[in-house]
Amino acid sequence: MSGVQIFQHALRMLTGNLGEAIKVSIPLIATLLIVWIVGGEEFFAADATGTDVTSVNPIELLLSLVWAMAGLWTIVAWHRFVLLEEYPNPLPAFHGGRIVSYFLNSLMITILIAVPFGMALAIVGMLVPVLIVFVMIFALPVAVWAFYRLSPLLVAAALGEKMTLSEAWESTKEVSNSAVVAAILTFLVGAALQLAGVLVFAVVPFVGIFGVLAANWATSMVFASLVTTIYGVAVEKRNV
Repeated sequence: MSGVQIFQHALRMLTGNLGEAIKVSIPLIATLLIVWIVGGEEFFAADATGTDVTSVNPIELLLSLVWAMAGLWTIVAWHRFVLLEEYPNPLPAFHGGRIVSYFLNSLMITILIAVPFGMALAIVGMLVPVLIVFVMIFALPVAVWAFYRLSPLLVAAALGEKMTLSEAWESTKEVSNSAVVAAILTFLVGAALQLAGVLVFAVVPFVGIFGVLAANWATSMVFASLVTTIYGVAVEKRNV
């Protein structure tokens, strides 16, 4: 199964269930609106324009945490809608334990990937600084490959299924290369959406902020759909 097929299926999963995707995303959409009202356009300006924000006040930190929680709620609900046919009615069910498990598994995967690559970059930076760019170019696709090899852990957490690191790694053995291709396509689509939002924001900030928010939402949902697809194909042996 090719990476293009996996990506296309993930995209169809979102576009073919757009109404349910919006319902599942109500917590995230509502939170984004609240964040915008409380924090203003400036809260999103750093992400949208690349502005360096060197200090974060308690209100901004709280808003970021609430935003992150709403995002996890939405992604977990999306996995469960696609694979368990758990429909939002009208809001998606809040599975606190599943959300916490999803976050912890995400953190574990991040640490497992980031620590060795960070150490490698630090060593190269100290010994042969001129090679660090080449190491980063090599390390990034390897990190992406490793993430998607372990990504079934995230979906398993959302579904309440038990899965070990070795089981997740083994389950994606046959689709590992295809998953990377699909991930690259997802990144390109996300980057295009983000760029479009930034350009509109730079010209008409009041209108552009909605473009930025829509781009962030679409990027997150395409990512969630890709991870869901990989789980369905690799673990549940579904056809796309």
